[in-house]
Amino acid sequence: MTNKKSTPKVWALSDEADWRACVEYETKCVVVGDLKVQVLQMEELPVAASLFMLAEMDANVTEISGTRLWTGSHFLSRYLWHHPELVQGKHILELGAGTGICSIVSSKLGAVKCLATDGDEQVVELLAKNVYMNTVEDVVTARSLFWGDEPSAQTLLDEFPDALTNVDIVLAADVTHDVVEKQIIDSGLKFKEIKLPAESVADATVELEECPVEDAERAKLYYITK
Repeated sequence: MTNKKSTPKVWALSDEADWRACVEYETKCVVVGDLKVQVLQMEELPVAASLFMLAEMDANVTEISGTRLWTGSHFLSRYLWHHPELVQGKHILELGAGTGICSIVSSKLGAVKCLATDGDEQVVELLAKNVYMNTVEDVVTARSLFWGDEPSAQTLLDEFPDALTNVDIVLAADVTHDVVEKQIIDSGLKFKEIKLPAESVADATVELEECPVEDAERAKLYYITK
């Protein structure tokens, strides 16, 4: 019996619209403690197809990370489930929300309001669908916020003028904290106090190239407070 190697699908990606048209999405049920969250995300691609897509995309205009559920977001969601007092009765701003699982879980844990933001408009559309699928639209609002861009920040503040004065917790998963801090300030979103780390949930110091995806949960967990 002869094993035939499957030929990866090849796309001619001439522009952003072509890339978007190639993407297929799947709905995944994510379990966080005793909670079940429906997450619409980009379908996982074979390695060859992923590399081809990355090579063809314009990194300046194309965002793919927000269309997938990453381990860090899942881990932060689980951490919040173990410590619901962090979000209960709180007003929350999430940065780089992606699929929105952290805000969705926060809403199910008793958060008053969650403003889930991402810098890519298409990711925000996906985020809004996830909010709707989980019937938490009364608590979670999906909006665009491009870090380091003052007009983007001003647009958000025009719609939510109390976003600075009435935010108790800022959530950010799968981001680099020193970069986030600078970009928040550059965007005009200034917070009086930044605490990093909040707690050492897991502690490991390893070189990036030595840390496989399976070990991502060993990374330190950070969050930003007002």
